[in-house]
Amino acid sequence: MKLGSLSKHISDESCEYDWPTTYKIIKGTCEGLHHLHKGRGEKNYIYHLDLKPDNILLDENLVPKIGDFGLSRLFGDSKTHETSKTKGTIGFMPPEYINNAKVTPKNDVFSLGVIIFYILAGKKGYDDYSDALRSQNYSPNIRQGFIESVKDYWKKKMEAIVGYRWDKTDILGITKCAEIAISCVHAERDSRPSTMAIVGDLNKLDAQIEEILKNDPKPLIGVVQYEKLTLLESSPIVVEAIKEKMSVADSGKDIVVDPSLELRFPFEPKRDMPCCLQLTNKAASFIAFNINLRQDKYLAQPNKGILPPCSKCYITLTLKAQEEAPPGMKCLDMAIVQATRVAQGFMSDKITEDFLKKASAVDEVTLPIVYVPLQ
Repeated sequence: MKLGSLSKHISDESCEYDWPTTYKIIKGTCEGLHHLHKGRGEKNYIYHLDLKPDNILLDENLVPKIGDFGLSRLFGDSKTHETSKTKGTIGFMPPEYINNAKVTPKNDVFSLGVIIFYILAGKKGYDDYSDALRSQNYSPNIRQGFIESVKDYWKKKMEAIVGYRWDKTDILGITKCAEIAISCVHAERDSRPSTMAIVGDLNKLDAQIEEILKNDPKPLIGVVQYEKLTLLESSPIVVEAIKEKMSVADSGKDIVVDPSLELRFPFEPKRDMPCCLQLTNKAASFIAFNINLRQDKYLAQPNKGILPPCSKCYITLTLKAQEEAPPGMKCLDMAIVQATRVAQGFMSDKITEDFLKKASAVDEVTLPIVYVPLQ
């Protein structure tokens, strides 16, 4: 295969590609294993028995193909078998195979789970979870903590890509893949899902995401190169951001702020000093926004509100009168603009700290505050 094995594309932290491409690899691998398990009919089942990243090959379109069938077996009517020797790769074999040499389709499912762990969180991510799973202190909180950490990691990774909009569809996909990985590495063989169930879950996920994107399509961004993340073609939104000299960091967000680098307040002791902030909603959806500032020093009017699709508004910011200038005119304050998509008719009085914490995706823009002395 042109791009070699999947192992070459997994770093210590995760798969090296963006999330849509990574999801494509995960689903393609699941579908490939399901096709293998269907075998030659109802009474002939093929088990790979050595599934690992080294044995998954990627073609030029990053479509995964399962290879190296050196240990594969074609089994008959019974789906549970015993072998005289255990062969495979340490770390990818389930406990019942290591301890009792039992062979079922769930051997490969366990290996699949480890592979998805590697793709989502690297080898270390799997090792940490596996250690926690074997400990006496394991609880559902550890499971949920792993899922949250994977979501946080991918959110940071994707928000670093110019023009990419992180949203509910990404969260749904990463959550589902993490849940599948966890269920696949269950110590109890019968608690692991079948490949049919896995593919079925992913198909349902695709249908759910497709329905969401019908009403709120993602902005188009460039695709990634095969060997590293890089932008090949800019979306219209990114081009527009460049034309208007917007911050590159903002071009993947629904909301854009101007100024985009810092807020500059003219400063004179014992006087209220104003400045202006422009908010632009680039999305085809309504946006709820919230301005976070030190309330003892600053005033934002309005400090929250609703922006209709593709609209702008202006925020008047006031530095309240200060007795004297700070030493060296240095200011460590920040203004944080938060924004999230809401339904038409949503009221601004519902924009609370609790609401923003529970929102599925919140854009945040942080602007350092600078004081400029009046001459």
